[in-house]
Amino acid sequence: MALTVAKPTAETADKDIKQVPLLSRNFESLTNIDEIRECLRLLDEEETRIDVSLDDMLAKEASLEQSLNTLNALSPQLDTLRSKSAQVIDTVDKTSKLAEVISDKVRQLDQEQSRAREAIKYVEDVQELKYCVASLQNAIQRKEFDEAAALLQRASKIDKSILNGSLAEFTVSTSENPDHPAKTLADAKTNLFAIFSSKFDDAVAQRNQTDITRYFKLFPLINCQTEGLDKYSRFVCNIIKARCAEEMKTGLIAAPTYFADALTRLFENIAVLIDQHQPLVEQHYGKGKMLRVIQRLQEESDVQSVIILDRFLKARRLESKLVEIQVLLITMVRNSSVHPINRPGTPNAHSPQDETESTNPLIEPRQLDANLYELSLLSQRSVLFTSFMNERASDEMDILTSDENEKQLVMKGKDSKFYGTNGLLLSSGLTKRVRELMSSYLVIDEYLLKKSIDKAMKLDEYDPSASETSTCVDDVFFIIKTVMKRCISTYEPEVVSATVRTTTKILEIGYLNLFQQKMSTVFTAYDATGRNAERAIETAKVNYMVVLNNLDVSADYTHRLAKEVEPNITNGIWLDEENDVQRTIDYVKNFEEFAGKFKQLLQSGIEQLINQILKPRIRPLFQEAYKEVKYVLEEEEYNEADIEERFVKRFKRGFENLISIYRRTLTDNNFSALMGLLLEALTAQWERIVFQTRFNQYGALRFDKDLRSVVHYLSTLTEWLSRDRFTRLNQMATLLNFEEPSEIYDFWGQKAGPVSWRLTVTEVKKILALRLDFDADEPEGVFYTIDYPDSSIEKEEIPAKQILASQPLLVEIYQYKNDVTTETRMDNRVKKAEKCARRPQQMIIDYLEVGHHNDGMQLIENSIASLKKPPFNILITLINFILRPKNYLKTKPKLTAHWLECKRAHAILLDILNMYGPDIFLPVFNEFRSFEIIPTKEKKDLRDESYELLDTKRLAEYRDFWAFLDRILSATTKDLETKCRRLVLDFFVNVLQVDLKARVHSESEVMRSIFMRTFKRDALNKLSKFDYYLKLLLRDFPNSDEELFHLTGDILNMIITISSFDKVSNMDDLVSQIYIHFQEMTTDACQQFMQLIKYPSFIIALCDNALADTDVSHVPKEYTHFRKSKHKPLTLQKLFFYVFKTLPFEPENLENIYRHVAIVSKYCMCVLSTTTISHKRDTSRANTNELNATRTNTAFSDEQLELLITEKDLVISNWEATIEKLLQKHKSVADLPLLEKIRWSMKIVGVTLLEYF
Repeated sequence: MALTVAKPTAETADKDIKQVPLLSRNFESLTNIDEIRECLRLLDEEETRIDVSLDDMLAKEASLEQSLNTLNALSPQLDTLRSKSAQVIDTVDKTSKLAEVISDKVRQLDQEQSRAREAIKYVEDVQELKYCVASLQNAIQRKEFDEAAALLQRASKIDKSILNGSLAEFTVSTSENPDHPAKTLADAKTNLFAIFSSKFDDAVAQRNQTDITRYFKLFPLINCQTEGLDKYSRFVCNIIKARCAEEMKTGLIAAPTYFADALTRLFENIAVLIDQHQPLVEQHYGKGKMLRVIQRLQEESDVQSVIILDRFLKARRLESKLVEIQVLLITMVRNSSVHPINRPGTPNAHSPQDETESTNPLIEPRQLDANLYELSLLSQRSVLFTSFMNERASDEMDILTSDENEKQLVMKGKDSKFYGTNGLLLSSGLTKRVRELMSSYLVIDEYLLKKSIDKAMKLDEYDPSASETSTCVDDVFFIIKTVMKRCISTYEPEVVSATVRTTTKILEIGYLNLFQQKMSTVFTAYDATGRNAERAIETAKVNYMVVLNNLDVSADYTHRLAKEVEPNITNGIWLDEENDVQRTIDYVKNFEEFAGKFKQLLQSGIEQLINQILKPRIRPLFQEAYKEVKYVLEEEEYNEADIEERFVKRFKRGFENLISIYRRTLTDNNFSALMGLLLEALTAQWERIVFQTRFNQYGALRFDKDLRSVVHYLSTLTEWLSRDRFTRLNQMATLLNFEEPSEIYDFWGQKAGPVSWRLTVTEVKKILALRLDFDADEPEGVFYTIDYPDSSIEKEEIPAKQILASQPLLVEIYQYKNDVTTETRMDNRVKKAEKCARRPQQMIIDYLEVGHHNDGMQLIENSIASLKKPPFNILITLINFILRPKNYLKTKPKLTAHWLECKRAHAILLDILNMYGPDIFLPVFNEFRSFEIIPTKEKKDLRDESYELLDTKRLAEYRDFWAFLDRILSATTKDLETKCRRLVLDFFVNVLQVDLKARVHSESEVMRSIFMRTFKRDALNKLSKFDYYLKLLLRDFPNSDEELFHLTGDILNMIITISSFDKVSNMDDLVSQIYIHFQEMTTDACQQFMQLIKYPSFIIALCDNALADTDVSHVPKEYTHFRKSKHKPLTLQKLFFYVFKTLPFEPENLENIYRHVAIVSKYCMCVLSTTTISHKRDTSRANTNELNATRTNTAFSDEQLELLITEKDLVISNWEATIEKLLQKHKSVADLPLLEKIRWSMKIVGVTLLEYF
């Protein structure tokens, strides 16, 4: 690839300056050839930059000369302007000096005039002081207190320096007032304050409002504002105290809300007083001074409200009630575990506890409910009052904040640490007392809620004509609605929080758990064996569905209740409105989350109903509907089936009988959910039937019509039907209706359009194979699409034969489609290698670090093409690149591009493996965290610091190769990261296979193989057990992913290979271990497992274990010894007289017969295979290195051949007759697919014998 360097321009000059430090070094000190070349390159670039700059300057030469000529022409004009400006400067200088002389004289005159004014003002103030002092004494003597206060106020406004000056002392003092003026004024203030206080108290005692107002407004005139406000505060507090005392004497305590009303009137009186008296206080004392009165009113409200609340506790006998309730709560908790569960409509018997409660008038529910209502009103009114006081106090404090002196005046005598920013007490007595009462409220509320819900559950009834639910649902949620609205009306977030917690707890224990118990006991509570067994079961079903309806409606009511009470919250008056409203809404949302528990139990109940009642009836439904129905039809049969529609009519009748009771009883939501799960089970069963059915063209058309009719019928049962559930069946019908398999080209891959295929490649192949009129080999040649439904990666078209191969290496599908072999790819890369002039290794690092991955990998390919062995760092860089996280890839084009880059890296690794063998990858395996295949020192020596940013150590995230494999096999999604990890696993398996294959000739070499070193060994250095590894490989066998399925087989075959060596393990032990997993597999899984294993002798040994667990009663005695003996290659006596004589245990189970026939069939195929090999080495030739030390039989002896010819027909016919006799008991429609599989396996045995000849 040719590289070009763009010519630098003036715009790039600043960016190149960053490279100058390298140029500033002493060139003679450079010894590294790369640095010298780099420095030379920078010098060239600097030279180019300077040349460009000089070229720019020379290009501007003409314009610069023209500018200079213009400036020369302006020179005479500038001389004239200079002379004129000099004249102006001279004139301005003279004027400035004259102005300075004049301003000095004016300044002197102003100073003299100012001093004269100050002298006059001083004399006037002294005269004013003299007048005020003389008139003040006169006014006091005449008892003109208003005039005296006004004169004292005038005197206090005179400056202190004048009041205390010598002139005032000399001129103001007289024989009548010989004292200093300051002392005279102070004495007058004291005298007036005493007089005003006395007069104000007399006016208050006489309730003379005129005099109260007259003397109240005089206090600020004598500078006694605080004292005046305190006296006035005591006056208004006495009013409040008197009114409250009168209220407590005359009120009707028996009224349900008497104390709440009394507290409300107290707060109203205080609010009215504040509104009435605030204008007076502001008029005479100034704005903000009302705060002092509000503070005193708050203190008085605390005193009076505590008196009312104490009377409330005593009158309502709240403490006695709490003691009784707490005892009953403890008793209720103890009895809750043995609370009897009745069917809906059957009340429970009364317990002794109920009798005790009903005879105790102290805790009568109606009275407790009234107490709770009154407590909620007390809390509500106290919060409203506190909010009002805070608001009015904040308004006053806002005014005082601008004047610190005024604020100090109001807060005089108050300890600031007990008061908030608004000037009121941080913790008032009213708030403390109400919160104490709220703790009692919560206890009573909890008891009453439990009591009410228990009663609702005991009186639970179900009337199908009235509602789909029983009565307890409406009763319980009416109770909860009342409780929630009442707790919100307290305007206390903590009360709401505690109530929500208590409500959800009681709901779970006394409501939800009862439903759960009813669901678990509803079917056992009825006698299903008597004469009315059917009616009892129907009643049990109805009661079970009523519980499901209760859960559904309860979840809906929970959401609705949360939404319904939200306006009560937002429209309320809260103490801290912004925070309290949000907190309370959050608490109610916590209650709303309880609906999830209803839905969780509901989902569990519906699933239980499906699994235990409905699902077992789906298969009989199809069996009945498919009686005498087939899909291999002639034209006349097709027309007849089109008219009769036997399957559709039977299906509708059976399905209607199946769901009628549920549609009649369940709510719409529950019926829709039930139908959703039922349809999933129905479609799954139908798909299994389709895979076991044979079709021709007319049959495919009939199946398509049947499917459409059923889907249309099911869509009428619910308001909405997810046709997506039938997508797979519809796609099956589409495939079955192809004229020929090649039509798949019009529907698959890029031509699929918006269609998303839900069928896998294997399933598509199986579906096409169901058409009897298709050529059996034709589907193998069709190009299918590997489509990962959960992935956004672009689809890939690959031939079916390649997909089904035992080890598909999907290498460079897009990038190198025309490169058939590794050699042709190498030739193409050699041509590109010569175009790269820079150092390859450094360029690879540069490209990969900046994200040009394709360019970096192209250079790696070029290096390989030139037969240069790549370093370890290149290998680990490619693996790290494939395993890098993909969360930064957000769009489909980026995902697709990265997937192609990863596949290219995978192809490069395989090319390196083909050219240099597996030894080059030994250090790569050392990257696993707990895998030491080479010494650590050598590993450090292999590392190159240049690759530090690229060496992200992705493999170090895994303990070893098996942990990496476990991560891939346990993946539940097919996203890009999973696909990339699978690429790395495919590469590792290739390395292990190539390495083991090269060493298999020698036992000592096998011991040193990479695969051997991935295992953990015991103290004897011998692998005696493979339990952990087999559990990992066979955990979810067979893997639904075909590529992982075959990779698992490759690893299993490698384990079998190394187990044939005595120093490694014992093959018999391995067979025994695998047989444990083999027993747990289904028959189809067993067949797939045996297809994966490439060693017939191992399969025979496995089948020996399986046949030892069969019925050997029909085996002749002289051949029973074969049951415990090991297999000898090509021993037909064992096959004919032992294997074919065994029978399955429990033949009434058709699956057991199928498993037995499949094992016998596979056993026969392996015995007659000419590639049968015993992997045990001949110990007599252990010292030789000859490859033919393995004993191999490739043909029968004459004796065995004679036995085969004479006995095979009789043995096979007897065996087939015996199996057919067992199959006679199984003739139902559901058994047909399995019967067909059994007979097919039996045919394989005959074909195998025929092919041998």
